[in-house]
Amino acid sequence: MTNHLLDNIVWHSLAGPHAKCASGTNEARRYAPGFPAGKGFADAERPDFAGLAPYCEPGEHLHCVGWSGPAPSGWRIHVDKAGHRMVWDAALPAVDDTFAAVRLGPEHVPQMLELVAVTQPGPFGARIGELGEYHGMFEGPRLVAMAGDRFEAGALGIVVIPWTVNEPSMVAKLQDMGLDGIISDRPDLVQIEIKKRR
Repeated sequence: MTNHLLDNIVWHSLAGPHAKCASGTNEARRYAPGFPAGKGFADAERPDFAGLAPYCEPGEHLHCVGWSGPAPSGWRIHVDKAGHRMVWDAALPAVDDTFAAVRLGPEHVPQMLELVAVTQPGPFGARIGELGEYHGMFEGPRLVAMAGDRFEAGALGIVVIPWTVNEPSMVAKLQDMGLDGIISDRPDLVQIEIKKRR
């Protein structure tokens, strides 16, 4: 696994495979409106906020991964949260053919946004499906979990898979599908479910 790409995955996505969905400079880029409000910097430890400023609207909220410190001039920190990067390193579990995931398309955007409103997973935009494939699980007409290609590090085939799975029963179902990862507001519950299956 090439951890240096994962350490700055947002930048590698914005400067690589997702460049067509981004704006910015050679040092600072951000997703265009309608995509998740993510931004990335070539040097995550010394981000060029001044270079990014012309591409941002006043009052706009943007998500920044891999940086912490005092807010630079003209910016303010709205929320400061920790995240966990987890890499699945075990064999893929058997696939449960009785559990059907549906490929999500533009017709599912209202249900995707409804799930996001409930789980509040972080940056999300109505155009997120353009970044790669998204799949969802439904209980009746209600979308209860989704996962997809959020960030991509190009030719090495590293893809980061989210989100937001807060129900333990869905963790097991996602593992059975062989997905590359799970993002949750409750990593403690995810870890418990993963340990049960080892």
